[in-house]
Amino acid sequence: MAAAMEAPSRWHIRGAFAFLIGAVVVATVAGGPLSWDGAYLLFKSLDLQSPCLPHGRYSLVVLEVPVVLASRLTDNLRVLELVFGLVYAMIPLVALWGSWRVVKSKAPQLVIWPFLGVCLGSLCGQFFFVSECLIALHLTWPLLLVAITGRWAKAWPWALALVVFLFFLHPVVTGLLVLVSLTSVLRGLRRPEQRWDGWVAAGVLLVIAAARGLLSARLAYEADSAAELLAIVQRVGPPPLAYWAALLAGAAVCSGAIAGRERGHWERASFLLLSVAAVAFLVWASAPANWRDELNYRFVAPLCALPFYAFAIGDGLVWPAASSASGRSWLMLLSAGVFTLVLSVQSLLWWQLRGALLQAVNGAESCIALDSLDFARRSALSWWSTAPYSILLQGRSLRNLVLTEGGCRADDIQSVIRMYPLGPRPRVGGGTWFDLARAGLGDPAALPAAAALVPPTPGRLAPRLGSPEVAASPERR
Repeated sequence: MAAAMEAPSRWHIRGAFAFLIGAVVVATVAGGPLSWDGAYLLFKSLDLQSPCLPHGRYSLVVLEVPVVLASRLTDNLRVLELVFGLVYAMIPLVALWGSWRVVKSKAPQLVIWPFLGVCLGSLCGQFFFVSECLIALHLTWPLLLVAITGRWAKAWPWALALVVFLFFLHPVVTGLLVLVSLTSVLRGLRRPEQRWDGWVAAGVLLVIAAARGLLSARLAYEADSAAELLAIVQRVGPPPLAYWAALLAGAAVCSGAIAGRERGHWERASFLLLSVAAVAFLVWASAPANWRDELNYRFVAPLCALPFYAFAIGDGLVWPAASSASGRSWLMLLSAGVFTLVLSVQSLLWWQLRGALLQAVNGAESCIALDSLDFARRSALSWWSTAPYSILLQGRSLRNLVLTEGGCRADDIQSVIRMYPLGPRPRVGGGTWFDLARAGLGDPAALPAAAALVPPTPGRLAPRLGSPEVAASPERR
């Protein structure tokens, strides 16, 4: 049993978290969390001066209140971007730090699994920082490790707070809480002396999971998405080669633990596979066209995370006597390094796209059609949220717009701006923070009188934010 208590080197732990902090800094400075729906969430929160909570995901209040409060102190959009981005970019770091704190004293060798799961298993979709699904998957790791180690008695205050946060975050939480509950039951069967704490926790989590399932069924958006989930997953397709190499690396670590020979060929195999994953991830990240539709990874992310959860459960409860930290410190450090390097490459490319978009906006005399920008069509900027992103780049008082789906040619463009699927934004009275009265209208002398700026007649809304209709729209092919 002494081997099971062997901890990773403190230098490897510090190095891994140093890599993660570096990833947070680079992604935040480059504005990575504003990719895809991130720009919409920030624009809407500032425009209405309250957190944007689409589809009843009330937990976003915790993540968006900081930028709303900061906007009361400054109207510098660059500062507000950094505040918003830092909160979202820190979530993987917080999840891994919490996981390490859970296992540090009792089962430190298990920390390899959240590192592999977060840093590699979800890396194909991580640049979509604001994905509630990925956030839920990351923050489930500390709970799962509490269930594996049986530390409910000490962890219940913060664990309960985390469960409440997850409850109002995303419907995938239903399945995640069931998984944590079943893990607690298995822990009780394997460790009868610690049975009751785990089983009480399992019962509570099952009740909460059932409540979340009922809530999801009552929300039209969640119900529609669930009904079409299989078709969406089939359209998205399997994850890239890099994910499968990372998965096989995790399987090699498990195989070594089962065989009790982690210092042998299983350890070498895991390093080799992880190296293959690193190269494949870098090749994938180096071309913006490869991750143009990265946000769609959220539909398959739960399935991709499940094997890593299973590896952790097996390593902690099925074959714990054979587990040790030998070789795992370097694997943990390598996975954190790959995570940082890939996100840094994507952030650098995103920063270049940001500059190209700003140059296009400043160089045009009037509203720009998104499909006319070649660099946008071949990158993550092909998403409809480039419209609010173009606003954020210009500041509170702006002169131009980038719109999709004929928004620049709309008959009512003088009174409303059709920039996102949740509905038009009136130029006057649609928000209190941004001045959009003349944005994208070009030379005022060539346009009808400003008296034409009247609120629009209510009409049919466009497809909902993140809905299957939007994901499958022609611009997303």
